[in-house]
Parts: sequence; structure tokens; C-alpha cells
Amino acid sequence: TKFGSLSSSGHVSIPSKSSVLSAPPPPSANDIRIYPNQGARSNSTFASFSFELPSNQEREDLTIRCRLDHYAFQECEDFAKFVALEEGQHKFTVKATGKVLPEALTSSFTWNVDLTPPTVLLKAPIPKNFVNRPFNVTFQWSETPLRA
Repeated sequence: TKFGSLSSSGHVSIPSKSSVLSAPPPPSANDIRIYPNQGARSNSTFASFSFELPSNQEREDLTIRCRLDHYAFQECEDFAKFVALEEGQHKFTVKATGKVLPEALTSSFTWNVDLTPPTVLLKAPIPKNFVNRPFNVTFQWSETPLRA
């Protein structure tokens, strides 16, 4: 569980669950490039990926297979999507095989689905004359992008 913090000036800091999309790391000449629609941390049960083969490979000479986590590889095109993902770590893998390849080309992307909303804990002294009266609370926070 993550907690926010209340500064002495009355500002509340709340951890963010949003993710920042980032470009995949630069591939080598023989890597399959994977382009995820989410960052390494996500609060979505949906994920999609596009990918491209190295420029020196002819697609018609290859069999492209994809898989999620430990499930079996299945033939795929250049796009894959998954719905109803469970909370936790997931791994998407693309594998290209063919007669023209000495060994299979494989690339993967790992990310975490976190569906737990942040918890905010406010701590403030109770006024001496506090007797169940309405009062105003003002929240202010800044967001720090998540990194892989």
C-alpha cells in the first residue's frame, strides 16, 4: 500500500498510477522491435503491441508467432492485443522462424498491471474546538512519471 504525504504547508502528495509511454530500447540489427501501447507499469487490463521485423528479413519467408506469459505461441501478424489481463507481471514475446534463419529471432516486453488504487493518508492536528462541523480541505499534488 502506498501513502500520500501531507507537507507542513498543507499540500498532499499522492503517488500516481499513470504510466508514461516510452520508446523501446534501440534494437540490434537482428532484433524484432516491439512497440507496446503501455509502459512498464500499467493500471489497465488491456494491452496491445505492434512489432516489426529487422529490415533484412523478408516476411513471406518467416513464420511469426506471439505469446502472452506462459501460454503457447500462436501465429500472429504485426499486431497483438490482450483483454481481461489479471493484476501482476506479464510478458509478451514475438518469435520469427524460417528456413532462411540460422536460429529463431525472439524479442519480448515485460510489464506489470497494478489495479490497486493509491491510498491517501491525511495526518493533521484536530483543532481544540472541533465538534463535528463541516470544513474545507484543499488538495494539491504533482505527478512524477513512472519509469521502467
